[in-house]
Amino acid sequence: MHVFSYDVAADADATFPQSVMSGGPTDSGAIVWTRIGETAYREGQPVEVQVANDETLDDPVFEGVVDASAMSATHDYTVKVDLDGELDADRFYYYRFIYDGTASRTGRLQTMPLTAGEDWYQVEFLEDSWDGFQAERAELMNAVDDASLRNFVTLTGDLHCSMAGYQHAGYGEASWNRDTVGIEFMTPSIRSVCAADVVDFPGDWDREALAAIAKAENEHLEYVNWYEHGYFVIEFTETDCEFTVYGVDADENSADAKKRTLAQYRVPDGELSLEALSEPKTVSRS
Repeated sequence: MHVFSYDVAADADATFPQSVMSGGPTDSGAIVWTRIGETAYREGQPVEVQVANDETLDDPVFEGVVDASAMSATHDYTVKVDLDGELDADRFYYYRFIYDGTASRTGRLQTMPLTAGEDWYQVEFLEDSWDGFQAERAELMNAVDDASLRNFVTLTGDLHCSMAGYQHAGYGEASWNRDTVGIEFMTPSIRSVCAADVVDFPGDWDREALAAIAKAENEHLEYVNWYEHGYFVIEFTETDCEFTVYGVDADENSADAKKRTLAQYRVPDGELSLEALSEPKTVSRS
């Protein structure tokens, strides 16, 4: 089979069980990710990736092949492609992976605006996190809305940053229902890269300013910190749910390693409300 050709009848979900995701946007690209299912993996089989301006991907602006040696059981058959330098600023793009004649679902990403002459970044987090499942997400969240579920809380972590925010029934173009249906908490990574490790933000932008911009562009967010490595602890009781984020030094490997509290929030039983229990903190990183 020729490179970038595929069987339209092939089961994308069997080959790509986690579908596709994107992150780490810059003004000239982003990182796209997928995982090959263990039963679909074929030793020596490369992975292809296509990016285009339109959802059909008939006229790609980027095509690349990931060598088979870059994927293994050691990394759970995951594939990551850095498109930095390949795309234009402040635009939506569609992308997909092809493996052994099967195409993934189509994802969508957005590059950052050019920083020259600008004093802001548009940062979108939860709206595009389910790149390959936008219709499914809308169906799920609208079902949650219709059912008026009590204490609907989700715990996530794929973006490698800590967040606390409100879940809406819809985001983006798949659904315009903006009802608040729940609470979302996200854990940072202990050691895996975070945005501050891979994105070169302007040096005169401090972290509080960037967090304020992120929250202004994403009104459902109450807290966001993409600079600190760490983890969260969450406790559910009959009266509430308490969420605490701890920051750690990603380079320290010691049983005596210190942790620091970055943020604490409480969600009362039966309420879609985030109550701050401590003032969110940021800590300088060299």
